[in-house]
Amino acid sequence: MMEGILLGLDRVLQPDNLIMIPLGLIVGTIIGAFPGMGASFAIIIMIPLTYWMRPEQALIFLTNVGGSAEFGGSIPAILMHVPGTPGSTATCWDGYPMTKKGEAARALGISLFASGMGGLFGAIILLLLSPPIASFALKFSYPEMFLIALLGITLIGSATGKLVKAFLAGCLGLLVATIGSDPISAVPRFTFGIVDLYDGIHFVVALIGLFGFSEMLFLLKRKHIVSSESAFKGTFKDLLVGVKDVIKRPLLFLRVSSMGTVLGATPGIGPAITNIVAYNMAVSSSKEPHKFGTGIPEGVLAPEATNNATQAGALIPAFTLGIPGSGMTAALLGGLMLHGLVPGPMLFKNQPEVVYSVMLAFLIGNPLMILLLLSIQKQVVKIVLVPSKILIPVTLLLIIIGAYGIKNSWFDVGLMILFGILGYYMRTYEYPVQAFVLPLILGSIIEEGFRKGLMLGHGDPMIFFTRPLTIALWILIIASIVIPYVIRKKYGKSESKMMDKSGGKDAS
Repeated sequence: MMEGILLGLDRVLQPDNLIMIPLGLIVGTIIGAFPGMGASFAIIIMIPLTYWMRPEQALIFLTNVGGSAEFGGSIPAILMHVPGTPGSTATCWDGYPMTKKGEAARALGISLFASGMGGLFGAIILLLLSPPIASFALKFSYPEMFLIALLGITLIGSATGKLVKAFLAGCLGLLVATIGSDPISAVPRFTFGIVDLYDGIHFVVALIGLFGFSEMLFLLKRKHIVSSESAFKGTFKDLLVGVKDVIKRPLLFLRVSSMGTVLGATPGIGPAITNIVAYNMAVSSSKEPHKFGTGIPEGVLAPEATNNATQAGALIPAFTLGIPGSGMTAALLGGLMLHGLVPGPMLFKNQPEVVYSVMLAFLIGNPLMILLLLSIQKQVVKIVLVPSKILIPVTLLLIIIGAYGIKNSWFDVGLMILFGILGYYMRTYEYPVQAFVLPLILGSIIEEGFRKGLMLGHGDPMIFFTRPLTIALWILIIASIVIPYVIRKKYGKSESKMMDKSGGKDAS
């Protein structure tokens, strides 16, 4: 391994390869900031530009495009409540409230530093522990995938505190997820004869509508995102405050980064899932879960630290086994094969300099992203001072382009608007939108995992309870329900005591 690392270091430090790192970071951040684009889209549209490059040069560029696109998605998530990528969904929930409090620069500082350090953490794990983590991830079969998805839903339901509304929203999300073709028999269901629904509803279309379009409806009532310039802080010092917020919370950072790396190494579990799981891990382990959603640093740190760690973890099965761990790595494998390279164990043997140069470039790229983008972020956050009469039409144009570009379909634009109206009323009547989103994303994994798990067990449901990994996952599912309940109960008692002593709600 050391020989491969030295060969890779020699390649990545060549000037024409080294310049690909900052170039990829800038391009990826810009593309990721456009709602609906995402890391995989960024790589796909950049692949044709790599025809003339050497294999390692192309992969260094594409890997950093994908990694920085994940951070880029946090910019509209924080500033406009529009997830730029599926992995920035949970970032909206506390990032945008921080913006409305005049702390946009601080939130972006948290996002940038957490993303960069999370990616660095994942890159180190990728470099040192690829074979054992990939072997562990291969032990996950359909029963385990079903329970992982179930764990995600129990986390979101128990963390919101509004169990009845979360349950209703979750059921609606699962119902919407069943629209399309049956994953086993391919028979269309709930499509009502509409051909555009045969492939189901793309969850990115739903995300753009639920968060982006609905926020534009709320923004119609305000002149700016923040109430006034006096409420806005966008100095370099405020960005550094966000950096310090991450440094002050090392345990949370390590927990969510570790989770992101391990789940990222599991095929099919990408940032769209892990960012929400990380957010709810932060809620479940917090002593003050009621503050989440009001604009606190932990709510931005958790999903952002997880995203790039997940992408680093997803590179593990992609390189070692040829199995894409996420949409980004699936696109990256396309670029890999375009240059005549075959992913898998033989790649380490036949072209170690290529695979290790990419790993090292990803490792170098993440801290470089922090330094490069920290210098320009204070200009970016000034978007919050743009008047609503300008911001709304520009954002709506980007939202429509993002929704249309997913499948080049105006039907998707119509769906996005419908989901936007749904999101507006869900937020108005305090139904947790995240409880709707996660089942929508996990619906196919839940159904396929359950049905194929039963097939694997020849119809015996005990296959979900008797395997070692399923037992461990059931323990986590139970803990995800019990622990938040205990924390809320304890907090509720302490809050009641405070109210009794102070004589009312306002004091508390």
